[in-house]
Amino acid sequence: MPAIIQCPNCGKETYRELQQCPHCGHALPEPAPLQSSAMPHAPAAFQIGTVVSGAFSAYFSNFVRFGTLAVILLSPVLLVEWLILERGGGALQARSAMREFTFIDLVHFVLSLMLFSVLTASITFGTFQSLRGREVRVSDCLSWGLSRAFPVIGVSLVAGVAAALAAGVVFLPTLIVPYGMRLVGLLFLVAAVVVGLLVMLRYWVAVPATVVERDGVFASLGRSVGLTRDCRGKIFLIAIIYFVLFFLFMLFVGFAIGLTSRMMPSISTAVALAMIATFIANSLGQAFGSVLTCVCYYELRRSKEGVDAREIAAVFD
Repeated sequence: MPAIIQCPNCGKETYRELQQCPHCGHALPEPAPLQSSAMPHAPAAFQIGTVVSGAFSAYFSNFVRFGTLAVILLSPVLLVEWLILERGGGALQARSAMREFTFIDLVHFVLSLMLFSVLTASITFGTFQSLRGREVRVSDCLSWGLSRAFPVIGVSLVAGVAAALAAGVVFLPTLIVPYGMRLVGLLFLVAAVVVGLLVMLRYWVAVPATVVERDGVFASLGRSVGLTRDCRGKIFLIAIIYFVLFFLFMLFVGFAIGLTSRMMPSISTAVALAMIATFIANSLGQAFGSVLTCVCYYELRRSKEGVDAREIAAVFD
């Protein structure tokens, strides 16, 4: 159907397609070119498949570098685990052994959290170098990760405490539930886990945000809340995919360790090799988790803000 416009000279209605107004003979303006419905620079939608495939691509193209980085950064955890094993099998008094084991176990938890945060920071730098076609160097990744160590550790601690407190508040009523009402207590436990998980989904990309945008702890947490809004269902599925793959990978490693341990000359040798193999496998899995988190952050910014990897990673130059 022909479009109708008003003549800029006489103000009467006429057809846009005509060159002159049929009422006054005034030349009509040229029709504006039709706008394509496809925006060439429109942000792409946040897709689970894009995140997972992008993470696999970035990870396996830098498998040796990221694996080496993970083993280097997480190696103190292996030492603490070995110390826990030695203390647990020692001939100490039961009470003192329990106290010492509990303290070392706490050290293990805190150290794991801190080092994994630094690993995520280091791999965030390396992943963005890979996404924009730059060479990935282990030394550069490690240097950048350590330079952002305190903010990323702060983000991880605050996010973890927030999730634990939220889950604890929900779980608190179970302390007054009668012993016979186990089903009610179980429902509260499930609700507490769900609430804690929802909090963690809000802060899913807080560590990459503080590495790339160089903000403080609470600004980075708020940035993650904004980026993940309306996408947390997809992020939850991405997390499920990661944990399933990680579980299957560790199951395979455990099966391989079980077969290999039968050929070891002694039990101590078998235990040592099993610990080392499990540590390396766990480190590789943690490295992939860091890459996945970084790619998730990148895809969220690309989908919501329309920026590419070069624009985001310009802060590293």
